Amino acid sequence: MPATTSPSSILRWILSLVIAAVFIFAGLNKLTDAIDVELHARMVAGSLAWHPLILSQLQRISPELTCSAGELLLFIGASEVAGGAALLFGGFLGTLANFGLMVVMGAAIFVHTELGEPIQNPSVILGLLVLLFIVSMSSGGSKKRHPKKKRA
Repeated sequence: MPATTSPSSILRWILSLVIAAVFIFAGLNKLTDAIDVELHARMVAGSLAWHPLILSQLQRISPELTCSAGELLLFIGASEVAGGAALLFGGFLGTLANFGLMVVMGAAIFVHTELGEPIQNPSVILGLLVLLFIVSMSSGGSKKRHPKKKRA
């Protein structure tokens, strides 16, 4: 009997691929100008604007925490690339990446709100991450759970 793929499983993979592509593209543009010089320049300029806000929040947690705008941009870019790639693995790693990327998008929404910038893009991406989590959980996550057969 051929294996069948459920609609929720197909949706989960489509969402994972689209979201992963977005995060890998955005993260790589934070890390290098090899993909899009203009976008990378905007990312670097943006990091100079939001670095003081993020740094002040980090120092509320621990006064010893410090980093430059460039280091923060590299950290966020690497987190986005790693998280996007990990989404493609699915299972526990994919779920962990999903939660990590939700935190990144939550922080992005906070920063953009504080700076009076539009929040549509991070809000839509956060919504897609939440949808991916819901679809993943409704389709049994990484493994389908089958009821145990009772012994006679």
